[in-house]
Amino acid sequence: MFDLSKPKIMAVAFILWALTSLNAMAQGVFQEIRGDVRVTAAAPGGVPVAASKGMNITSGQTITTGAKSLAIMRFPDGMEVALDQNTTFRVQEYNYDQK
Repeated sequence: MFDLSKPKIMAVAFILWALTSLNAMAQGVFQEIRGDVRVTAAAPGGVPVAASKGMNITSGQTITTGAKSLAIMRFPDGMEVALDQNTTFRVQEYNYDQK
């Protein structure tokens, strides 16, 4: 059947905690992408990567839309941001307390 020894249970619990923590760091998510939309990490020398629907957005990232492109982002407070073509948008810092 299943081996539910304490070390294995602890390992599974840690993995679940880590995944939850990573998701909690996301400040927003891409709802829609059309055309050339790129995300550049906050780290120095960050390389732009193609954005995709469902991709998380975090503080410090820069989002750039190319010609004939569009990005719609949604944040936990319900705010939606739509970026039209040839736009650069930086998430300097985002904080939202759901309490």
